[in-house]
Amino acid sequence: MEFARRHKGVSLNLAVRNRDELLADLAENRTDLAVMVRPPTGADTLNEAFAPHPYVIVAARKHPLAGESRITMSRVLREPFIVRETGSDTWQSMADGFGAHMAKLNIAMQIKSTETIKQAVIAGMGISFLSAHTVSRELRARSLGVLDVQGFPLLLNWYVVHRRNKRLPPVAQAFKQFLLSEGRQLIEQAVPVPALRAGRKPRASL
Repeated sequence: MEFARRHKGVSLNLAVRNRDELLADLAENRTDLAVMVRPPTGADTLNEAFAPHPYVIVAARKHPLAGESRITMSRVLREPFIVRETGSDTWQSMADGFGAHMAKLNIAMQIKSTETIKQAVIAGMGISFLSAHTVSRELRARSLGVLDVQGFPLLLNWYVVHRRNKRLPPVAQAFKQFLLSEGRQLIEQAVPVPALRAGRKPRASL
């Protein structure tokens, strides 16, 4: 991580949590900072957006739709989808992206593991809606491709979140400022999604 590289001797304690776990950690003061797409509303937290978070529709490189331009929603709805579980952040983002079409999705499988979903898509078992961050390695390896579906990518935001009245330790404060000042640039360099660089405006997720 770039922040740790620049600050020798700093040890970061990073943990992956689902949204409910993150909110509980914040409420019970078990974490200094949370990085999330859907910050709490109505809670006593400070939520600051620092970078776009794109969600894309991906398929195996040899999928019949790979390479096609401006794929219509009606065409996509005929494809089997492999998706995250109901209630996950990815599911909620998918509901935002598909809107009224969500009920028409041809959901073949619901899987809790993003890694398992990626392998199923690579194997040609269906297509999926995933965070571009989670598939950046596969996009570079050309084992997955982003489908050019009308209305996508869905651009939300990454937020850095902490309790409003919390006195952040110096390292946490420095990390927060690092995210706010450089997070966007580093993420855009890391995620190979053309729409990110085309200047499309992220949708608010609050």
